[in-house]
Amino acid sequence: MRCCRTGLLIVMLAVTSFVPALAQSITITDLDGWLIEATVTREQVHRTKNRDSTITVDQTWSLELGPGLQIKSTSRPQVRGRPQAPAGTGIFRLNEAREVGDRGGGMARWTLEEGTLTFTRTYVQGAFRAQFALTRKDRGFDCSAKSFFAREGGTGDVTFWSPVAGTMTTVLSWRHVSDTCRVSKR
Repeated sequence: MRCCRTGLLIVMLAVTSFVPALAQSITITDLDGWLIEATVTREQVHRTKNRDSTITVDQTWSLELGPGLQIKSTSRPQVRGRPQAPAGTGIFRLNEAREVGDRGGGMARWTLEEGTLTFTRTYVQGAFRAQFALTRKDRGFDCSAKSFFAREGGTGDVTFWSPVAGTMTTVLSWRHVSDTCRVSKR
């Protein structure tokens, strides 16, 4: 009986010493040298040239993290059945907003809070946000991704320049369909 108690105690100690390591908050230092690759699919209703249509967008992301506070972000929002959209690439410093010139301009920044890496950018009207929720696993990280639009003050339009349509586009509604996300060492 004493042997079983000792074995159980050893297992309990191993588990309790391992759980806090997984529960630690994730910092940008932890992510240095890692790559996040994700695809977020959403359906959205938009208006272009006074015509409303429902589209499905597969937005791919590649995030190279580090060195230090640097994030190299490449994103391509691809509308199914339409010509290929240009990729947007930028190098950012965590928590520092900077101007972006694509889609009619605006401001963009990356933040990391409570294990979620978030990209926020403004448009001519409204804004866009992509979130990558990270959790620790054995020797790395798991992730999930989502994206959504925001209206100024909760009302109004979300409007930006569409390089594919060659004109301003207004997003009327949207919904998350699915996502894939993986994290690997660069």
